[in-house]
Amino acid sequence: MPVIDWHTHLTKEKILMQDLKQLKDDYVIQLAEYEQAKLNSNQKQTELQEIKQQLAEIRVTVNGLDLKVKSAKNGLNISPLEFTALKKELADKSASLHELVELMPFYENEQREATNKVPYYNGFITDTSSKIANIIVEQAINEVLDTHTDTLKTLAHAILSQYKVPRRGKVEDIYKLLGEKLCTQIFAVDGTPSVENAAKTLDNFIKQAA
Repeated sequence: MPVIDWHTHLTKEKILMQDLKQLKDDYVIQLAEYEQAKLNSNQKQTELQEIKQQLAEIRVTVNGLDLKVKSAKNGLNISPLEFTALKKELADKSASLHELVELMPFYENEQREATNKVPYYNGFITDTSSKIANIIVEQAINEVLDTHTDTLKTLAHAILSQYKVPRRGKVEDIYKLLGEKLCTQIFAVDGTPSVENAAKTLDNFIKQAA
């Protein structure tokens, strides 16, 4: 068995645990910000669609009123008061239409900014979860090596000994073969996890432990 400097080992493990706790706390906050960003984006998208619908309806109304005014001028078929009221309604609706047309770029910009914040916050989550995964990997490796270093060395030599032809010095081939043998046994019952399932498992672990 290898000689372990337990003081250094425990100090390093304590630092890892502190880092892990901080990262988990960060992850929960970032996840909440991400979910809020998605909600805001959806709300702005809905608002924009409603305003576009309102704009289309006002255009139809203005066009209809404009035709009525022109028809009244040609036919003289309504009273002066009715014509005045019609012109006022047309003027009011036209003013509303003009205002909405001017405001549309601002609404579109609001929606675009809200949408852009979704991947922005997701980037923080991705970075933090990657850091958490790295710490979990290091902790797991340390735990295995504390008690099974000699066994793993024996396994690595046994796997390599099966190849009589030199491997051209590619040590990564040993790592790959060792990993395949281990994972085949570890996931013999449940099957090899997909990237999506692994990400979900990590997410659940963070939420439960935070």
